[in-house]
Amino acid sequence: MMHRALLAMTLSAILIVSGLFGCEKSTDNPSLPIGPGFEVGFWASEGMGMAFAPLPIQHAVKSEYSLFNMNNVALDLYYGSNGNLDGLMYNDRESDCEFVCYSLFFGDVDIILQIDNDPDYAKRGDGLFSDYHLSGGYFIKELSLDEFNSVEYSFKIFNNRIEINHHEVVIVPTGVFAKESGTFYFRIVSVHFSEKHNGYYVLPWGRAAAINYERIDEQTVRLSAHSG
Repeated sequence: MMHRALLAMTLSAILIVSGLFGCEKSTDNPSLPIGPGFEVGFWASEGMGMAFAPLPIQHAVKSEYSLFNMNNVALDLYYGSNGNLDGLMYNDRESDCEFVCYSLFFGDVDIILQIDNDPDYAKRGDGLFSDYHLSGGYFIKELSLDEFNSVEYSFKIFNNRIEINHHEVVIVPTGVFAKESGTFYFRIVSVHFSEKHNGYYVLPWGRAAAINYERIDEQTVRLSAHSG
């Protein structure tokens, strides 16, 4: 009987300690993240410049979930190239600019419009950036020309579905969710340095993967694929 009593007391103590530790974690909803998931950018109609002419760079986003703790929004990013990138500026083949890298970042609609709406600004000598880690954008990584042309980053199209070889999980910065609701983008740009103008041109490639967000409360955010 004594042994049983000691065992019961020991188990009770373990449960109490476990409960205390569990209370420390209760500030986060233990049920998050929650599905259903979503994806954007995987169909050819989303990433084609014209019929049967896939753009040389493709990027897409996938998640098994839609409801997240705002401090731990993990998305699976897919991106690749056709393997024939030359690092030249697509709107000015004779430019004096030197290719720097391909840059991946998250950004809101303002920064996307800034670089997407005027693809010819590099010809005019304006639209320069002093730092290609764009203000208002959230830098993810850089890729060299050789790296992005490698088989690891290849893609193919099968039955109108874009199959991208490379993907990785990235945590979305909380600063992306600055408003109660909105849209943020996963975007790839090529970066070129102009010695003449002493600044960087940042040129968009492909179609940005757009994701809607809605803040449910101070800690929770709901994501969905943006349409249109």
